[in-house]
Amino acid sequence: MLSGFIDNGDRKEPPRATVMYSPSQKLPLLQIADLVAYVAQRCAGAGYDPIDLKFKELNKIIGAEQIKIGIAPDGGIGINVPNASLEFRQNI
Repeated sequence: MLSGFIDNGDRKEPPRATVMYSPSQKLPLLQIADLVAYVAQRCAGAGYDPIDLKFKELNKIIGAEQIKIGIAPDGGIGINVPNASLEFRQNI
């Protein structure tokens, strides 16, 4: 995503992503999701100073699964989903 536009690869002008703001307070689960994402982001680029180590420890306590997205060998999008997530879906 660049400047609010999403390039879907068909060489046409892509639709613009509309940002929506809520005048009310966020729902509690959304606040938790924001916190987990913030901690994971801080941990991903962390070094070894005391604050970074605290974020790494907090990320370890949260224990959120990481889904990695990258370029597949055939040039498409590759998504690496942990086995624990796949096993959970099969048991439902």
